[in-house]
Amino acid sequence: MSVKESTYEPGTVIFREGEEGQDLYVLLSGTVRVSRSGWEVAEISEPGAYFGEMSSLLGEPRSATVTAVTEVRALVVPAASLEDFFGRTPQLALRMARDLAKRLAETTERLVEG
Repeated sequence: MSVKESTYEPGTVIFREGEEGQDLYVLLSGTVRVSRSGWEVAEISEPGAYFGEMSSLLGEPRSATVTAVTEVRALVVPAASLEDFFGRTPQLALRMARDLAKRLAETTERLVEG
């Protein structure tokens, strides 16, 4: 399996919360909406941003629904290709590691406070 570029028209659901799926997506252009339980939680429009990482890394069902707001171009990275992809894009791998560490720290802080 190899990395491919895909285009999604506005309104296209790229993946749904609860679905099985292990691809990681890297945004090349456009805007996507991330929603959980029907509530919008984020919009992503920064080229190089990624989504689908939790399912890709953990092999668990999708934790959110992602929908194209505008025409979206994205790299689609199958889980089986992640190691090779990260070897070729170490900046993205480091960014993802930092983002995941930040999320873990925020979750830990909420648990300690809560």
